[in-house]
Amino acid sequence: MLPSVPSWMRAPLIPWFKPRLSGHWSDQFFPLLLIRFQLEVQEDFGFESTEVYFDEVKDFLQECDDNTFINFLDYVLVHGDYGEENAPQSEESDIEYLEQVLSDSGSKWSVTRVGEQFRVTERVPEGVLASVEEALAGADAAAQKLQEAWLDAFGTSPRASIAYYTAVVAVENAAFAVIPVKKTEPTLADLFSLLEADSPKWKLILRDNDRAPGGKALAQMLRTLWRGHDSRHGASEYEDVTIEQARAAVMLAATLVWWFRSGVVVEVK
Repeated sequence: MLPSVPSWMRAPLIPWFKPRLSGHWSDQFFPLLLIRFQLEVQEDFGFESTEVYFDEVKDFLQECDDNTFINFLDYVLVHGDYGEENAPQSEESDIEYLEQVLSDSGSKWSVTRVGEQFRVTERVPEGVLASVEEALAGADAAAQKLQEAWLDAFGTSPRASIAYYTAVVAVENAAFAVIPVKKTEPTLADLFSLLEADSPKWKLILRDNDRAPGGKALAQMLRTLWRGHDSRHGASEYEDVTIEQARAAVMLAATLVWWFRSGVVVEVK
């Protein structure tokens, strides 16, 4: 298997770290982010509470394994301080430069805006990303959970089961903001009977058809998402979801969140 961050790709990426680690272009600085990263991943890379020269950091970035490099890249992208002396447009150019290097290298990694932050995630086709950006945007509970699910599905440290579970929670948040359910802790399963009734009180704005009634079609999509995650039901034939299943679930959840949020699901008058 080819490395995800080969040495020839690291060379143009390494200078990107310097202003974000130090807040300026000085060769010597206090390695606060490096120390915090060590604590987060619970691994010692040899950085202590003393000033370091960037050449020391450069050696670390050249020698660390691919997983450490890409996780540190994402960590610095989120927590790095570009410094007050640099204009905001410089930071925008900085993000563009990072994405350009990754794109030109044919990397599987990409810089993606997830909510209010830029993150390193696995590259998906632009059309696919564009179709879910609106669902990912926003500060409501559904958007926040969908953002978490996206990072757990496509981020640098994927967690398939958690991504799937969080995707379900995102849809629950979006659905119950539209369809009230008189229950203390409702789940998607509580919507099935409401939507699959002979005369459901909720439908899609799409033209209805006796062969594919909107309420029942929506219920089938929700049921597919709900039933696809065996780990949340304690099934005797338990088998955890794969990353491919989790990613499919997140994409389905993005569609459902957008439907509920944008008025595709409406009450029957």
